[in-house]
Amino acid sequence: ISALLNYDRRNETEIIKNDKSRRKIFALSLVCGVAGTALLITGNLPTGTLGSVLIVMFLYGFFISFSSGVPAFFDKRPRIKYAKTHLLVYRSLASKLNTTGVTMATISLLITATLLCEGAGFIFNTIFERRDARATNHDLYIYSEETETGFEAYKEYISAHIPVRESREYTLYNGETGAISKWLEETVPNYLSDNDRDLLLKMSDYAALRKMLGFPEARLEPGAYIIHCMDYLKNKMENYHAPLTLGGQTLAKGAVYTEEFSQWDGNGENFILAVPDEMAENLTPAAKIYALMTVEPVRGEKFTALRAIQDAQYEARLSETPAPPYYSVQSKAAIRENTAFMNAVFVFPLFYLSIVLTMTAATILTIQLLSEAGRYRKQYALLRSQGMDARDMNRSLRRQFALFYAMPALPPVLICLTFMLAQIGTLDAGVILNRAHAWGIIGLTLAVFFVIYLIYIAASYISFKRSVLPE
Repeated sequence: ISALLNYDRRNETEIIKNDKSRRKIFALSLVCGVAGTALLITGNLPTGTLGSVLIVMFLYGFFISFSSGVPAFFDKRPRIKYAKTHLLVYRSLASKLNTTGVTMATISLLITATLLCEGAGFIFNTIFERRDARATNHDLYIYSEETETGFEAYKEYISAHIPVRESREYTLYNGETGAISKWLEETVPNYLSDNDRDLLLKMSDYAALRKMLGFPEARLEPGAYIIHCMDYLKNKMENYHAPLTLGGQTLAKGAVYTEEFSQWDGNGENFILAVPDEMAENLTPAAKIYALMTVEPVRGEKFTALRAIQDAQYEARLSETPAPPYYSVQSKAAIRENTAFMNAVFVFPLFYLSIVLTMTAATILTIQLLSEAGRYRKQYALLRSQGMDARDMNRSLRRQFALFYAMPALPPVLICLTFMLAQIGTLDAGVILNRAHAWGIIGLTLAVFFVIYLIYIAASYISFKRSVLPE
């Protein structure tokens, strides 16, 4: 009984013994945490580096001042200290005050780096996948703002080297106004568009392209126009009801379609309007497009050769004033290869680093706990000899274990949530579809971390329990 009551005398002393100093350091650490997180999400390297330093100061200041304040907190509140099994939890925190604060801060720092790496990895992966989907749905897609000439140089090379299943050459037209583009810029956050006029195409071309891509048939009602937009604009476009005026004739808004339709660098920016052929023919051409579905994927030397034709066209008119027309050659296979490369260069290393840091943090904490197994075994043996119920001992052990693993994870979760929400908010419109998509990325980031973390917790708890409560 004497040994049990005097366990407190074996504790380490507080790093910060003065209450006033402890409160100041605690408050200063919170200020550093808020300021560091705010600087971290700016996206600027110097301020982000300073923010990282402030977050390190926050974590060490917070946990050292917190661990030093545990004895004072419980000593001033004896009802809490001696209620139920709180005394055991208190002693587990107070037994190694100096070590606990530094260890918790170090583990929390590792977990913060883990979640930031994971979050950045999932955001990069989302950006690459969305760009892949938005670039082109055709096996080969050639775009030219030079509307006076055709694609003879490309066709000559394609006929000699690339077997084609289907193809379509068509023209995009400038609308008489940019009413829809302007409305989207005013109502959609981060919406970007270089067009001052809405882009249109003939209904015959639109129907042929849908058939080529395997989409269901789209019907154009008499006196109406069709909107084809990216999926994130679907709700917006369905609530848009303004008519379209072309050549003095008015068209009512018709159906809205949202299949992937090469609307990043081709069929309009984010949306395009399909109108009757006779109404489009009197408009100013904006670009010409040659879309193909090929027998084999276009990559490697073949794609390089087509890009060389593009570069030659551009360089031949480089000296023109104003700037020469824009040319672009896109291959679905080449884009996918580029996406895979970007994932390998950016995403995989971030995920790998996050897994290593998670395992490192969990291992350090587990070793810290298991190294104290002998002391806990003696303490619980004394409690058992005094008649403590086995259920209460198990409950107390679970509380101590949960507290040790939960404490270093809480600040990183808050920092990660702030970081990811801020970074997602800066992305171009269309990368993140909606709030559910954004929270899904955040939830997946936390889920991946906590799955690994919980596996370590479960394995460590089983081992720790067998050491401390062998019976």
